[in-house]
Amino acid sequence: MNDKRQCTTIARLVVAALAALVMMMTVTMMVQSEARAGADVWHHRDTPPVIHLVMSADGRRWPHALPTINSVLLNTRAAVTLYAVTDAPSATRTEVLLKRAFPKLPITVRVLTEELLSKDKIKIRGNRQTLANPMNYARYFIPDLFPEIESRFIYLDDDVIVQGDILELWEVDMLSRGIAVSTDCSDTAQQYNMFQNTYDMFINFNSPHIQALNMDPKACSFNAGVFVGDAAVWRQDSTTQQLVAWLELNTRENVYGGQGAGGGSQPPMLITFYNKYASLPDLWHIRGLGSNTGKHLPRELLERAQLLHWTGRNKPWMAEAFGEFVSFYDHYKLNP
Repeated sequence: MNDKRQCTTIARLVVAALAALVMMMTVTMMVQSEARAGADVWHHRDTPPVIHLVMSADGRRWPHALPTINSVLLNTRAAVTLYAVTDAPSATRTEVLLKRAFPKLPITVRVLTEELLSKDKIKIRGNRQTLANPMNYARYFIPDLFPEIESRFIYLDDDVIVQGDILELWEVDMLSRGIAVSTDCSDTAQQYNMFQNTYDMFINFNSPHIQALNMDPKACSFNAGVFVGDAAVWRQDSTTQQLVAWLELNTRENVYGGQGAGGGSQPPMLITFYNKYASLPDLWHIRGLGSNTGKHLPRELLERAQLLHWTGRNKPWMAEAFGEFVSFYDHYKLNP
C-alpha cells in the first residue's frame, strides 16, 4: 500500500515537473518570437520607447513648425528625441529657437549640405517652384544625416498637427519594409472624396526608364509628408542612392514633374517604394487642409483625425489659410 502511494506521489511530481518545463519552453518561444518581431517596437511594456522624430525646414519655416512639435509632445506617453534638419545659414538660429521652445526635449540639429544635395540636382517642371527648396528633399538623407538612428524613425512635414498619441505610429507593423505611408485611395479618402491620386498624375510613363519598371500607371499613390521609416532597411537597400539617382536623372530627362499633380520630392519616393511599403491607419494622415480639394472636409472628421496635414499652398500660419481649419493649428501655438 505504501509502495502504491509512493508511486502515485512520484507520478504527480513528474507530471508537475513536465508541466513546468512546457510552460518555460512556451515563455521562451514567446520571448524569442517577440524579439524577432522587432525589438524597437514597444509592446505595452512598463517603459515606453524613445521615439525618433525627424523634421526638416529652412530658417523661415522653423518658427511655424513649433506647433507641430508641441502637438506631438502634449499628446504622447512616450519619450521623444527630435532630429532637425535645416540650411547652413539658419543652423545656429534654429538650434537656439528649438531649445528655448522645448528646453527638456533632446534635440539634434544637422545641416543639409551642398555636398549632399546641390540645387542643380533639382528640376521642377510644374508651376510650384517652392518645391525646389532643398529642405523638401532632406528626408532622402535621414540615415546619412543621423547615423545614430539605427532603425525606426518617424518623419513629419512642418505643416502637420498631431492629435493622437504618436506612439501608435511608432507601433505600426512595417512588414519589414523601409517605409509605412498613407495611401491616396484609402477607405476614408474615398468616403470623404479626398485626394485619390494615381502614379500617372506624378510620373511620365512615356519615359523608357519608367516603362522598364513595369509599374501600373493607375496604381494608387501615397503622400510622403508623413511616414514611418526604418533606417536599417534604407541602408541595406541603398534607398538614399536610389532616390538621388531618380532626382538627378530627372534633370537630364523628363521622368516626372510635368503631370497634373506636379513634381518635387514626391515622385522619386513613389518610384523607389513602388509596391514596397506598409500602410498607415487612415486617420493618421488626413490631408488637403491647405488646398481647395480639402475645403469640404467636415469638422467631425477633423476632430476624429489623429493627424492633420495642410498639404497645398495655404499653410495654417498664412493669411490665405482656410479659417475653419486654423483653430486646430492655433490650439498648439506656444505662448510668447
